[in-house]
Amino acid sequence: MPIHFRATLPFILAFATAVISASAQTAPMLTVSNSTPATSIAAAPSPPLILSGQFWNGSVSATDTWTIQNSIGNGTNGLASLAFTHSGSTAAEINLLSSKLVLSGAGIFSKIGNISTAGNLGVPVVEGIANYTAYTSSLTHVDLIGSTGTAGSFTIHYYVDQNQVSGCSGSTLNVTFNWNDGVNARSFSTGTLTLGNTQGPNLYTQGNLNIWAAQSVNIYLTTVAVGTGTTCSYDLHAWIDQSQTP
Repeated sequence: MPIHFRATLPFILAFATAVISASAQTAPMLTVSNSTPATSIAAAPSPPLILSGQFWNGSVSATDTWTIQNSIGNGTNGLASLAFTHSGSTAAEINLLSSKLVLSGAGIFSKIGNISTAGNLGVPVVEGIANYTAYTSSLTHVDLIGSTGTAGSFTIHYYVDQNQVSGCSGSTLNVTFNWNDGVNARSFSTGTLTLGNTQGPNLYTQGNLNIWAAQSVNIYLTTVAVGTGTTCSYDLHAWIDQSQTP
């Protein structure tokens, strides 16, 4: 049967080895719960599960601790987050599946699928998206990243196509991406896409633009649409990811 412990003071069980076992019909269970009811203004997160060991800090033995907690936000359907925190050794990582998936103490995936990653981010991180469908006029300023958090290498991915065709004869579209690499402001144009009165296999443009951007700079796009209107339109899909920092 379940064994319940209730304590208002810290309760410590010390074992050389602890085993939880049950019959095949009943799965073993260890529950750490908060019995305090939540209210409309205050959640009741779980008690923390604290796992502590000892490490050598260069001078003396010191405590290294991982804490796991079900952290719940206040209010209706507050966000429930399984929170991991660490203190102690300056070298730490979360190691899953015998090192096949490793998350460093800095929050960077250093190994995925047993393959070591490179760079300061581990994997590309999508930081901005812009989607416009059946758009009929120019775009004067669309942020992909309002202000870069760090300098680094970024890749802008884009796909632009003609949507509605009626009245498009002679219409054109040009997309320009803008950024600053810390030396000067830079820009790149996709070139002119000529729109037509009928759909065709070539009425699109796409690409990937690799850039270096400085910290705290705006990365944005503009379009110049000539001759488009209520019956002549285009689609634009762009997104940006960062793959490394200095």
